Amino acid sequence: MSQHRIRFMQPQVASAKRPSNSLLTDGLKPQISQLLLTKQQISALKKLHDSNAFTNILYSLEPDTANSHLPSQMEARIFLGENSIQLSGRDPLKSRWRLIRTQTWGIGNEKRTKAVYQCACGYSTLTRQEVEISRKEKKIMKVNRQDDAPTAFHNKANQSKAPTNSHTPRPWNRHMAYDFTGCLVHADITFCPEDQKVLRIMGYFTHNEGCQNAKIVRLPPIPLHPHVYEIALQQLQSGFDLYAVKEINLQLFKNKVYKGMKEDPQFRNFRYLILRSDSSRIYRTLSQRQGIDTRTTPEVNIHNWLSPSSRLYKPLLHQSVISYSPRTTTEERFKACIVSKEMEDATWRYGHNSQIILDGTFGVCDRRVLLFIIMGIDKDRRGVPLAFLLFSAPSGNRQTAAGYNTDILTEMLRDWKNWLEKRKSMPFTPSVAITDNDTKERGALIAVFPQILLLLCKFHTRQCWTNKRNSLMTNVSGSNFIKQQMKTRLQILEAS
Repeated sequence: MSQHRIRFMQPQVASAKRPSNSLLTDGLKPQISQLLLTKQQISALKKLHDSNAFTNILYSLEPDTANSHLPSQMEARIFLGENSIQLSGRDPLKSRWRLIRTQTWGIGNEKRTKAVYQCACGYSTLTRQEVEISRKEKKIMKVNRQDDAPTAFHNKANQSKAPTNSHTPRPWNRHMAYDFTGCLVHADITFCPEDQKVLRIMGYFTHNEGCQNAKIVRLPPIPLHPHVYEIALQQLQSGFDLYAVKEINLQLFKNKVYKGMKEDPQFRNFRYLILRSDSSRIYRTLSQRQGIDTRTTPEVNIHNWLSPSSRLYKPLLHQSVISYSPRTTTEERFKACIVSKEMEDATWRYGHNSQIILDGTFGVCDRRVLLFIIMGIDKDRRGVPLAFLLFSAPSGNRQTAAGYNTDILTEMLRDWKNWLEKRKSMPFTPSVAITDNDTKERGALIAVFPQILLLLCKFHTRQCWTNKRNSLMTNVSGSNFIKQQMKTRLQILEAS
């Protein structure tokens, strides 16, 4: 696999030069609370701000500045160039600037963007770690304040998650290309995103001696190109799994289909191959596009989607969930039976007085949740989903696959049956059910449908037979003639 090279050049660090006709506005100062600084840096910056030793320049948006007392856009470009700040695109990998925060407001011609930058030599990794820990603590506290969520369980569950002082977190490793020198340089820039015209530049632009002498000491992280993200998200929304997305990504990379791939690879600011570390961001972005708040815990999201009194209520999802029980205490289970209008019609068309199939799967998500699927067979002999039975494993259960019994399956199957009969005002009676060799599934079906005929799935029966045969015929060598002959004949029987 070909790899592109990155060439680093030592950047020139220069202090900013104020234009002679700059206008410093009174009262407005850069917001240093948004920067990732140590206490010593904050104290030093406050002294600089109190003494007005910072830059605050307003620029004219008009092309003709002959009659204007404000600096022109040309002077703004020169100022940004002298300080190696790029408003469009991504800064070169060798750049000392790090974009900390952006904020956009307004519409049309009145749209404005505010960008806060900080010098990498003044970026405190320890402060960033403290900010992230505080953010997680606030997230836990937010769960307990949800107005429309089952709070009893959250209060108990989150007690174990609350941070304690029993141990000190390990300090994060620094990934910045430059070492920390306590540099105070930062920039607060307001501009028009459409044409990149600058309205205001604020900040402090005099690098300390350590920063001016700093050299690149570690390879900076290379971000994935936005075009790669966009195509990957489109594929996931179309039903591709992440493995297929990565395979297609490799082919597109080899064929140089992505935008910007024809540029000199020595000066690229992006990479084009999806790595394992990109998976979380891709899925997080996909969730946000689908309206899922990833900052909120899953159980709270589900409850808010299904509650008509919640501002996050989703009517279509609510109509498809025929029964729902939140987990409000550690003794209870989360339970949800999902049947859409199309699945309801298919149930009566392919399941009533016909056959249904019941099977469970346990690796549907990163939580201990079990999913049982009820299916029918259409006229083309293809499987059609009739219902999804979702429920959580009981508290203290270490293995998700063992987190169910006949009672929970009977309860959810009966809820499904009663809902169907209530909607149709007639009994729902499947004639045949196919399962694997799980006695819990078969016992639940008999309890809900006493007249049903139970069949074993041929695939699962063969699989069970083969697994048992392998366990009994292990270490069968050619010298043991009788066992070898028996194993061969069993294999011939299985293949017939």
